[in-house]
Amino acid sequence: MLKRLSLVQKIVLSTCIVLLITFAVLNAIALKQIYKYSQEQGETIASFTSKYNSEKLERRFEKVITIAKDIANQTETMVSTGNQSREFILSVMENTLNLHDDIFGIAVSYEPNKFDNKDIEHINKVGSNSKGQFMPYITRIGDHEFSTELSFYSNYSENETKWYDIPKETHEIYLTEPTTYDVQGKPTTIASIVVPIIRDDKFVGVVSVDTSLDYLQKEIEKVRPLGGFSEIVSTGGIYVASGENFSKVLQNVSNDSEWNSVLARTTKGEEFTKSGLSSSTKEKVLEVYSTINIKDTDQYWTYVSIIPFSNILENFNLSFKTILFVGLILFVFIVYVNYSIISKDL
Repeated sequence: MLKRLSLVQKIVLSTCIVLLITFAVLNAIALKQIYKYSQEQGETIASFTSKYNSEKLERRFEKVITIAKDIANQTETMVSTGNQSREFILSVMENTLNLHDDIFGIAVSYEPNKFDNKDIEHINKVGSNSKGQFMPYITRIGDHEFSTELSFYSNYSENETKWYDIPKETHEIYLTEPTTYDVQGKPTTIASIVVPIIRDDKFVGVVSVDTSLDYLQKEIEKVRPLGGFSEIVSTGGIYVASGENFSKVLQNVSNDSEWNSVLARTTKGEEFTKSGLSSSTKEKVLEVYSTINIKDTDQYWTYVSIIPFSNILENFNLSFKTILFVGLILFVFIVYVNYSIISKDL
């Protein structure tokens, strides 16, 4: 059949074939570049989102540490001048809550007779226990309304007293694991930044500033990088907040082999990116791990941004479909032109 074609027909056929191959090669190269760009863009956005929000939480924790230190300095200044006033400290705590809506509660807890050496005069008074020990815990009821309870109760479990015991032992700032307490008559889960009060190199008490997990959950739900979500996991492997599923909060992942390998790295301050499978949808996802470090401590929480690859490759998929559609039209057109020219004189 080819022998029967005229020279013009052969040239037209060859030209069409070359054009078709060239079109296919060029578009393959373009698709490869679009695919690479989409991946790089997705990783960049995910990395930026993860790092930005982890640093945002770090700055918030630094603010909380500053607040706790300011209260500790005020109490110790009163002690050093001999002008201790429990009522004044209570008002300082209330004013601080008024200024910072994102703080759930504040606790000041002194060792027996280490605040004003007048515990016996304050037995069962506001902010003092049955022995007169100064240990108020103040939370917000409403605008300019507060509830004053005790920060420490004799029936607390070992886990519930870690916020006090660990800074007492280490003399260092401490970020607690999420812990549930009975506050204002209902169970409330909080994470606390605790600053020890050290006097003459001896531990005399703490100031604790609390954040509710409800607050952190609301914040994390706002973060949707490329339609994905973010999560926060504590040093001990407890879900602090999850943008995917609220029911994950307080679940312990430290026994999960995959999470164990992640925590082994992030709790040492390492940040990295990897691909994996979504535990809920089983689709391929990009996971970007950042860390939330508590200043002047070796404690790290893990912040992860998770984005489905289908979202990352959305531009690529759109380009692929467009090129495929154009290619099919071009192919049909070339076949038609070739058939018309070749069959014309056959």
